[in-house]
Amino acid sequence: MKEFPLLEVAGSHMDVGTAIGEMHKDRIRERVEIRRQKIPDYGSYLEKMPDYIAITGRFFPDLMEEAKGIAQASGVPFNEYFFAQVRDLYPFYIDDAENLGSIDHCTVIVGFNSHGPIVGQNEDWILKAQDDLYLLKATVGGVTFFGLQYAVSIPGESASINNLGLVQCVTEIHSTSQFGVPKNFISRAILGTKTLEEAERIIFETPKASGYNHVLVQGDRVWNFEIAGDDYAVEKFEKKSFVHTNHFTSDKLKRYEIYRTKSSVSRYNRASELNKNISSSRGIMEILSDGVGEYPIRRPNETIGSIIFQPRNGIVSVCYGAPSPNKYVEYKMS
Repeated sequence: MKEFPLLEVAGSHMDVGTAIGEMHKDRIRERVEIRRQKIPDYGSYLEKMPDYIAITGRFFPDLMEEAKGIAQASGVPFNEYFFAQVRDLYPFYIDDAENLGSIDHCTVIVGFNSHGPIVGQNEDWILKAQDDLYLLKATVGGVTFFGLQYAVSIPGESASINNLGLVQCVTEIHSTSQFGVPKNFISRAILGTKTLEEAERIIFETPKASGYNHVLVQGDRVWNFEIAGDDYAVEKFEKKSFVHTNHFTSDKLKRYEIYRTKSSVSRYNRASELNKNISSSRGIMEILSDGVGEYPIRRPNETIGSIIFQPRNGIVSVCYGAPSPNKYVEYKMS
């Protein structure tokens, strides 16, 4: 079975960034060049970068070192690499810009058994992004995290677990945006947190350009954050199964929603129904592999990877491409 490439690195934020940039320099250069050629008024976007760089550096100077390490090691100008991180100004993949209003990314499922939580995510995007995915195990600042990442981004945009047992699963939600810190820096910062409370402080205190949905799990607690610009809503549960896809479930934030797709609603309803009595990693695998209906959870030509976390025993199961229960490969955090 094919597996995602694995990068293991320990050191400073610059060390982590340098290792990422060296591993993926060809892909990063290629992606930046495509953006140069195809984004209208590319130079006008670069003129806005100093303000975004300044505000991000004010709140996350260590993460800016990581981003600089990636840019330097890959050999692309920092302002252009940083522009690729500012999804609030322009989508990363040109295909997303062309199909805005119909795109979706990812399904997250949380279940519980006597050993604690089981957290799974299908990573959905365009097929060309499949070879951008890799596994990263990084130790920096006393925290180790492991999970799926995108080669051309700072870490944190998919799903990861850290050595404090904190799991983060990120999904796209489609809301209005403003000037602020790009949303993927928020998700990267959360990978380094030790508690759910610390993660919430980051979300609350950072001036955000827009937001992802963050499903955060630690111990028996499940905290779900939906973010729209500087506003957010949080649901907090204990030992309760949970599902999230790509639309707002909070009445408070629905006014910010630009669109929601039939796929997101259908996947949410189907996964919620299937997840009522799930108590094993195999059960989560079967839900993530479900292909029933017009808008299935396992999405043909769009589900490019799948990952399942069992925090209590440190087991992470990963499937390259569209999942089926027998295709997952097991890794240990320790």
